[in-house]
Amino acid sequence: NFIIFNGILLLAAFVVILCLSIATMVWLAPLTAFKRTGNLPKAIALLFGGVATIYQTYIWGGWAAFCVALTLKFTLNPDVSWDWLYWITGFMWCIGPISWLANKELQVSQSAEETREIQKGTMSYSLIAIAAFIVFTFASSYSLPLYGFLLKPVGLNSYMAIENSNSVEGDRYQRS
Repeated sequence: NFIIFNGILLLAAFVVILCLSIATMVWLAPLTAFKRTGNLPKAIALLFGGVATIYQTYIWGGWAAFCVALTLKFTLNPDVSWDWLYWITGFMWCIGPISWLANKELQVSQSAEETREIQKGTMSYSLIAIAAFIVFTFASSYSLPLYGFLLKPVGLNSYMAIENSNSVEGDRYQRS
């Protein structure tokens, strides 16, 4: 079970990184045209940068919801006795793709300022993913209004549908 759990998260991480990269580049590509000419209007920079930031925030929240839902699915299996291992692993997978992307961006950074911006963004998105993971762990139904349509096709929305009573352990007994 643990190997399957990690395999699913690995495959899903590639999909999330691919979707995030493509969509972010679509929004940020017009900025490079303005940057080359040297006259980037602040309103355009704020618009495109703001949309890209909102999109990334939404994606990392959805990734956290997916990690929590998958962790719940596997820990509710009666054969699992070390559910804490799944929770720690799910948490690490939640922030792992952000760290991997940051590492790739740092390799191509060309200045100290760009490096600081990458680190600042990494910290921000990591904190968003961590907060979402914690919130969705203890109040899993909060993820459904935002991400239910994403969890439903993969069959994970039912694991997030029941409100936790006091803890994940309490939720395990509610769903059994």
